Amino acid sequence: MYKDYFLILQVHYLASDEVIKAAYKRLCQIHHPDQGGKRHLFHDLQEAYESLMDPKKKADYMKVWMKFNIHEEKFHMDELKDSFYNITLFHIKKILIEYLEAIRDGDFEGAYGYISHRNQKHLYLKDFVNWQRAIGQVHQILDFECFIKQVHGSDHHQPEIRFRVKVKEYNQVLNRVEEDFFDRVLVYEDNQWRVKLNHFDVKSVIKKYKKISALNKKNKKQFHRLLPSLEEGRTTKFVSKRFFISNCDYEYLRFKRYKNVFSILSVEVTGPLDSHLLEETLAMETRDTDSFCLFDKNHYYILLPETLKSAGSTVANKISSALRGKTEVKLKYKISQVNERYESIKEMLDRLKA
Repeated sequence: MYKDYFLILQVHYLASDEVIKAAYKRLCQIHHPDQGGKRHLFHDLQEAYESLMDPKKKADYMKVWMKFNIHEEKFHMDELKDSFYNITLFHIKKILIEYLEAIRDGDFEGAYGYISHRNQKHLYLKDFVNWQRAIGQVHQILDFECFIKQVHGSDHHQPEIRFRVKVKEYNQVLNRVEEDFFDRVLVYEDNQWRVKLNHFDVKSVIKKYKKISALNKKNKKQFHRLLPSLEEGRTTKFVSKRFFISNCDYEYLRFKRYKNVFSILSVEVTGPLDSHLLEETLAMETRDTDSFCLFDKNHYYILLPETLKSAGSTVANKISSALRGKTEVKLKYKISQVNERYESIKEMLDRLKA
């Protein structure tokens, strides 16, 4: 009869011999018959330990184990089956869920306790709390789900588990509920699983999020303006240059966090043009999530969230078609996409002017 030795010993399939040995000793103290344990459970522990600690027995057992849990002759790390995940990695998922629940509930100090010790050496509690609080002022987590993505060994032959997190958030900048995805890695460190964060300039991110939050509140009161030709009560997406750059910074942070690509479309006006006509056209031919500004003389910039460069060209064609017959002024377009190796938003905007 088939038995899952990893489940019996409560270890993952990548556990080292030291981890298996430690788990065996711990469970023996609980299930040994002399301690009141059940004899059949203790026998299973001995059987599992002897099989996994002997290289030849373990190799033979893994063929059987994969047949029951992977349902494939060849074991592919990046194509793990649900059955394998549920049996072997459920206890690791619980760590990630508790970490995300702490962040969702505003218990940032509690969440800090879940991150790796290496992270804690470079990221102090105060900065972690300020970082999460600043993000929370823009993105409020409503719900989330975690899925196994990849299992692999680290440089020290200790496992890392990469999860894909699907999160539902209230976006206070765009005033809407949206779903996004990001990856989170858990590492086995000091005999326990911990959340591993990528190293980055936390203080810079905090500063940008605070700026975005403050400008968002100010913009709602001052920067939006109504165009007479639009339906009554509708606010245009025409914003100040300062707020436009803030919007770009915000999308850049989303790109870093979720890998959501965005583009910026430059519209250069050649010759005299009724600015009211152009601004009205830009407002009508773009989405509610887009924004634009008069960046400098004869130059309008349009921010297109979650838009590839090719789709940005479609927006340019729509603007030209809408203006056809209304003016003879020529418009020159340039498009930049965020993942074109720009070091900053400033460089991205400067390239559009070049």
